[in-house]
Amino acid sequence: MSLDRIKDLEDDEVPMRFRDHALFAAYAPAGAPEISIAVIVEHAGAGGGRVAAPIAQRVLARFFEKRAQRIEAEAEAEAERTNETPSGDSASTPSLSKPPAPARAGRRTPELPEEM
Repeated sequence: MSLDRIKDLEDDEVPMRFRDHALFAAYAPAGAPEISIAVIVEHAGAGGGRVAAPIAQRVLARFFEKRAQRIEAEAEAEAERTNETPSGDSASTPSLSKPPAPARAGRRTPELPEEM
């Protein structure tokens, strides 16, 4: 099938084998990268910004959520170690947890499986 035959078709009308792939690559945070990601969606029929970027956004959000939880747990463990009394009792420590950030209006982050 030549490009002339499919150029006027809607995305869902183009035969699967001729649909564009969606590609998106990113790293974060910009100043000191800790994670890089590349998302490829075969035969997506649309550009990377519309199809692959939201997937990368969800993965990066989960990465930084898990990172924050790990840092908080390490801080709490360190606080418990430094607040131990000679008798071995642990002094009560204030919670280092922060309230969850409010959701941005108009956006909903899809749920990812816990195994990530």
